Amino acid sequence: MKNVRTTIGGLAPLLLALGTWCQAGAQPVCSISLGADATICQGSTVTLNGPSGYTNHLWSTGATTPSITVGTAGDYWCEVSYPSGNLVTNGNFSAGNTGFSSQFSYSLFSVQNEGVYTVGQNASWYHNQFQGTGNGNFLIGNAGWVSWVNGQQDVWCQTIPCCPGQTYTLSYRALTLSNEIPARALWVMDGVIAQWPDFTFPAYGAGWQQSTITWTAGPGQTSVNACIRITSADGVGDDFGLDDISMSSTVVLRDTVHVNVTPLPTVNLGPNQVLCAGDVLNLNAAVPGGSYVWQDGSTNPTFQVSTAGTYSVDVTAQSCTNSDQITVAYNP
Repeated sequence: MKNVRTTIGGLAPLLLALGTWCQAGAQPVCSISLGADATICQGSTVTLNGPSGYTNHLWSTGATTPSITVGTAGDYWCEVSYPSGNLVTNGNFSAGNTGFSSQFSYSLFSVQNEGVYTVGQNASWYHNQFQGTGNGNFLIGNAGWVSWVNGQQDVWCQTIPCCPGQTYTLSYRALTLSNEIPARALWVMDGVIAQWPDFTFPAYGAGWQQSTITWTAGPGQTSVNACIRITSADGVGDDFGLDDISMSSTVVLRDTVHVNVTPLPTVNLGPNQVLCAGDVLNLNAAVPGGSYVWQDGSTNPTFQVSTAGTYSVDVTAQSCTNSDQITVAYNP
């Protein structure tokens, strides 16, 4: 708080406050799919493909290839990750006073009174007892007891997309603008305080300092109303700059697919046989729900042998096929 009349440096504040609207960050990718569960026959294999477009894959088997080939029943998961980048819109204020809301009042020309903020490059343009510059625009705020009592505490708020269960890094750079008591602040996520104790801004003249915490999105949560809340309510001081507000994560995604293995039908025509002339051998390949193809194309579950030769059958049950054969000889 510095209730001294501001000197305006020409048209600079007006020009610096102009900016174009930045669209809110797009919803990040929050899930992957390995496709439907797979069913294979005993002795066969299936290739499981991880999601495309990612440079890193980790499978439950320990493999790090984009795909794996398996032949054993069970659950198989694949995990990928990617950097979200900064999900905050206009976090460096390059687009001016846009993309966020505030309980503070915006002024294009002056931050003389408590509970007022602006966006500019040089704090001294808006208050003749403020000092501080940034790398381009930054938020310049005047807080104190009056603004705190009036409920002007959340100086910056934005609804930000997120992914359920992911842990995010929240950060901003902070600057003290007057030679008085530094401000204090904390993050509030969907109305819930996300850090304690609060962050104390650096001493006057100490330059910019970064504040960083982590926050984890809840189950099913795809967006959050993130706010930077000024918690100090001093009679003097609480004059601050904010810049480079960021919310980012290394998003880790996983999906699981189940592989079923169907056993082959049991087919046993018995051992090779030597029969006497005139004998008949009945071969039986019947299994529940089976279908049959014998060496001559017949499709009955049984086959009658009366001449020497090799006899075979393919039996299919539950979409899986097994086979057997027998050689029959005759004594004269």
